[in-house]
Amino acid sequence: MVVQADGKVLFGQSFDLVGGLNRSDIARVDSDGSLDPYFNPESYGSVGSMAIQLDGKIIVAGSFTAMGGRNYAYLARLNPDGSVDTSFNAQASGTVYAVAPQKDGRILVGGTFTNLAGYSCNHIGRLNSDGSYDTNFNANASGVITTIALQTNGSILVGGTFTNLNGTAVSRLGRLKTDGSLDASFSPQANATVYAISVQPDNSILVGGVFTNIAGTVRNHIARLLNDGSLDISFNPGASNTVYCIALQANGKMLVSGAFLGLAGTACKYIGRLNPDGSFDGSINPVTSGSVYVVTLQKDGNILMGGSFTNLSGLQRNLVGRFNNNDTATESITNTASSITWLRGGSSPEIWCTMFEISTNGTSWKSLGNGSRIAGGWQLTGVSIPGTASLRMSGFCSVASILSESGSLIQSYWGKACVLTQPVSHDFVINSNAILSVVAGGATPLNYQWQRNGINLVNGGIISGANNATLTFTKLASTNAGFYSVVISNSFGMVTSQVASLSVVSAVKHDTFYPNFGTTYTTVFQPDNRVIIGGSFATGKYYGLGRANLDGTPDSLFGPYEYSAVNSCIAQLNGKVLIGGSFSSVGGQSHPNLGRLNSDATCDLSFSGNADGPVYAMLAQPDDKVIVAGNFTALCNQTQKKLEESTLTEHWIRTS
Repeated sequence: MVVQADGKVLFGQSFDLVGGLNRSDIARVDSDGSLDPYFNPESYGSVGSMAIQLDGKIIVAGSFTAMGGRNYAYLARLNPDGSVDTSFNAQASGTVYAVAPQKDGRILVGGTFTNLAGYSCNHIGRLNSDGSYDTNFNANASGVITTIALQTNGSILVGGTFTNLNGTAVSRLGRLKTDGSLDASFSPQANATVYAISVQPDNSILVGGVFTNIAGTVRNHIARLLNDGSLDISFNPGASNTVYCIALQANGKMLVSGAFLGLAGTACKYIGRLNPDGSFDGSINPVTSGSVYVVTLQKDGNILMGGSFTNLSGLQRNLVGRFNNNDTATESITNTASSITWLRGGSSPEIWCTMFEISTNGTSWKSLGNGSRIAGGWQLTGVSIPGTASLRMSGFCSVASILSESGSLIQSYWGKACVLTQPVSHDFVINSNAILSVVAGGATPLNYQWQRNGINLVNGGIISGANNATLTFTKLASTNAGFYSVVISNSFGMVTSQVASLSVVSAVKHDTFYPNFGTTYTTVFQPDNRVIIGGSFATGKYYGLGRANLDGTPDSLFGPYEYSAVNSCIAQLNGKVLIGGSFSSVGGQSHPNLGRLNSDATCDLSFSGNADGPVYAMLAQPDDKVIVAGNFTALCNQTQKKLEESTLTEHWIRTS
């Protein structure tokens, strides 16, 4: 579970529904918990670990074997809109439990794998920012790496099930130098699995897990070490059972979650908060019905959690929920002639690394450097910032939990107004409701003025929010189509967003149209307005392919035949349907991965197309030829150059 800079929340694990809508193992919600309808990358397998990069891209890891309809094993990177970043291809040979981006953009990876990005490595490795393997990093573990935490000096803390690290006896908790070599001076030794590591501002190290002994001393499931690996004997809260996660507040308090029923000698089910000295903080009392695997703090200090629960404090919450924090999150930003100071306190999430950036146009950013930790926050010295510029302070927050790791991105702003997320062009159906939105930063308060075709809008009629970050339309008319932008201003100056196109279209829309086949990858209208639906579903008699009538009811005359996955369809004017995907037969006839159906779903025997690997996409051209893309090396029994996501070689077949 991670928080993006814009406040949206990403979470993953094993699920197929979020808010009643299909989502496969990964989803994104707005800060209020409403589902983001535009983010749906579709994972084929559980997503455990995620981390947000400074550019907004999302590293995802877990036990999946495909992401976004593409073959990505255990590790992938998504663009901010949820599409797969095809420039990043660093697959692993086994489950990835931990991902930890470093200050320099390189990415540490831990898990069960023995091969990463084509290189042999046991359970831990490092990638360059483009996904290639960093051959300068040499480390190996004898068992699973479940968690990785970074210290401000670049040292790398690792925890898991291992008993040997880089050829040396190291039990379940160790520290590596920046090149992967072992820091032999750090040797606390734990007697059972370590799941959670959190580094405090003074470099003290909080550890949670299954263990009952660490550094040669009894400590039940939670302990604190000094930076040299020796035990902090003053800290001994103890938990009655396994600790899965430790999340730090900026005021030094720590949220602890797990499978326990008692913490620091106090009855406490699955989650509790400790004061900086390890005593129990009884001022907050979240009550859950099951184990809490992960806890993450939002920028405002509110507490997000995920686990096996179905109830939070008497309210139904299935697996994911949020508690209000009774501590207040505080921050202040000061810019002097030679320094920038970012102070953070209260329930603000603790961060381990910062980046300071400047923008002179309100849209593009240039790095000023990493901040240094000071009492109560972070500071960058030796800089002089003009009053017409915008400053962005980014903080990276790492939370390790059972078999997963989360890296949230916290951002704050000072100076001239700036655009963080531009308004996006959309096609909307006539008479529907619609919104256009922008995310902005800069010194508050911020003022907004939306424009259509360069003319200022005012509230009234179907328009509201003309002076807010979100512009809302109620029952769109065709006259509302146009080009929209927003001017954002504050006491330091103003900036204008990019232009977004709003199109108003007529469409057949039935409230009763809800075929609900399952996970869907492709839909296409036939000339008679029936809808071909392809995907990886198994609903009733429909396996991977079905057809819906115009009213949304399944067409009982179409099929049934079984397909593992149908990724792409093309409807022809003669009623025939080209299909591509991952399957071995079409209409009961042998046709691997590519074929054509007659209008009744039987196989068109006159079509001889096939592929020796999955077909991901097809595009019909005006001359009735079709571009076919996928992970194959032979098409129509002819050897072709393998067509992968970054290779735009075209394979041509005649569909007539």
